[in-house]
Amino acid sequence: MRRDAVRNRRNLLEAAGETLRTEPGAVTMPVIAERADLSLGTAYRYFPSVDEVLKAYLLGVIVQLRNHSHDCTQTGPALFEEVVREWGPTTGKGGATKLKAMCGADALLDLHAVQDSRP
Repeated sequence: MRRDAVRNRRNLLEAAGETLRTEPGAVTMPVIAERADLSLGTAYRYFPSVDEVLKAYLLGVIVQLRNHSHDCTQTGPALFEEVVREWGPTTGKGGATKLKAMCGADALLDLHAVQDSRP
């Protein structure tokens, strides 16, 4: 993938996360594109809908939490509490609920499909 394509995709995902953390009620593709400093058309080239960008963001958060918990030396309840502490800043107040609601009931199935399709 070209460097500009990697940068644009990363900027869209970061903008989606920032929007979830700061304005969970304003998560739309135009807002995400603006925060990423990209045109709306360019944003839609990477993700066909706001649901798709949120699913990609959620997958990134899950991978981040998995890596964090894997590297953590704690176990049992202490590990759970550490992962919860890591999860909060990632999604912000109300962000996790908004993300779940916007992605729909099939989000985890879609995430499994994405994960299974990776080499």
